[in-house]
Amino acid sequence: MLAFIKNFLSNRCFQVSANGCTSTVKSLENGTPQGSVLSTTLFNIAINDVTRDIRAPIKTTLYADDLTLFIKGNDIISSKNLMQRAIDSLELWSRTTGFCFSPEKTKCVIFSKRKKIQPPEITLYHKILSFCDEIKYLGIIFDSKLNWQNHITYLRKECCNRIRLLKMLVHQHWGADTTILLRLYKILIRSN
Repeated sequence: MLAFIKNFLSNRCFQVSANGCTSTVKSLENGTPQGSVLSTTLFNIAINDVTRDIRAPIKTTLYADDLTLFIKGNDIISSKNLMQRAIDSLELWSRTTGFCFSPEKTKCVIFSKRKKIQPPEITLYHKILSFCDEIKYLGIIFDSKLNWQNHITYLRKECCNRIRLLKMLVHQHWGADTTILLRLYKILIRSN
């Protein structure tokens, strides 16, 4: 099995084609081939131990390549120090495995009912991470006050757009039949 996986990942090349132009052939230095059935499993095996060295009270969630770190606490300074230590261990893990985190894509949020909290300075690869008032994670918008208003507004807007699409498919003479419309409703609207 290991020989098969080694053969699967070795001597890979790729080419990009856009607007009728094709790039030169480049060799794939790391990663797995996009679109392969085996690639997602190999990626999950490779990233599975990313949280191994993260200690309590820091908690983690990992879904494919979306990693979330979070901590609950009353003291912002001690929470910041614990979070920075966890991020430092992720940096060490990335240097030993070849994975790389993106400081530009990494966002921080402080969830609190207090009026205004001065965000602490947290770094990843010596770059200061940005704090924001809301973040979208796996399709759900979490705002810093956890009142869900932004997520509900987002869902309402999405559902209205999808209802407009369904309205375009309804017509007495040429419209879709009831069974298809109900399926589309369940897929497009109720699934949200």
